[in-house]
Amino acid sequence: MGRSAVALFCFPAGCVFLCCLFFNPLPANDKITSENTPVEQSVYHVTQDCFWKTYVNKLYTPSGRNILRDSPSDHKHHHALMFGIILNDINFWEEFNTEEYGRQIPQKKTVLSQKNIDFNNSSLLLDYSEEELAWTFPDGSVPAREHRRIIGWQSKTDPITFLDWVSELEITDAYNEILLKGNHYHGLGLRFDASMDKEGTFISDSATLQQRIESGTTEHLRGDEYLTSCRWMAYTAQLNGSPVTVAIFDAPENLRPMTAFTMGQEGKTFAYLSATFNLWHEPLLLKQGEHVRFHYGIALWDGRRSVEEIESAYQTWCKIQQFLHL
Repeated sequence: MGRSAVALFCFPAGCVFLCCLFFNPLPANDKITSENTPVEQSVYHVTQDCFWKTYVNKLYTPSGRNILRDSPSDHKHHHALMFGIILNDINFWEEFNTEEYGRQIPQKKTVLSQKNIDFNNSSLLLDYSEEELAWTFPDGSVPAREHRRIIGWQSKTDPITFLDWVSELEITDAYNEILLKGNHYHGLGLRFDASMDKEGTFISDSATLQQRIESGTTEHLRGDEYLTSCRWMAYTAQLNGSPVTVAIFDAPENLRPMTAFTMGQEGKTFAYLSATFNLWHEPLLLKQGEHVRFHYGIALWDGRRSVEEIESAYQTWCKIQQFLHL
């Protein structure tokens, strides 16, 4: 069967679905055990303070350590955990001037709330936020709108922080079609804390990045930048002297399988990890009435984790997001 752009439905590989798609609500009735409540402590934080885009500026390990770095001096447009691509020829990743670069403009203030759900006979507390974003060209026109939903939680059986990110792009009535493109690193990207930039290790679902480099099963771009097709890619490094592991997961129902961008394998610059749709090689044309969904997960651990432990977490994330119909 082909991969699809909508959970629970399968279409031939490469097709863009044409139905009107909206996010499923979180499970109702007996699965929701409390209403939304204000959040004082959460596993992540969203900021709308940036002129160019909204993003997650803090993401915590189970012990409460933030792994993200926001707008460093070497790349001011690297905003912690962010999503960006190119629409037509307008870049929504970099941020150099308002005459050439696009903005993701929130349509209302984002409120982070919490929900309790019952999963596998135990209560799970979810940190939950939704946004409506107008992807706006320099001339003020809006080619696409994004419905973004982010859910974070910590496992009660294993010390893992999970984050689920869904971005659904819908073409507006102002355009008959738009072309989704990107540089090789465009997608959902993580810029790590500066202490994690050196002596880290990337590992995929099948082998370490170094092993894949040696076997020729990853694409070398320049320097220590690589593109790797995989179900998940993880990075282990020292966060202020103590190891952490960060993994990014691909949702099986994505229209395209994840191509992971990695940078920093040799420790010469900074470390970066992003999940891409491979728009670098294969642009995607959206026509009027069409949507596309980008769905990824992130898992965080304090300490180093093995391939088997990361794979187990990936399977757990898949079960939970299917349970929630994300």
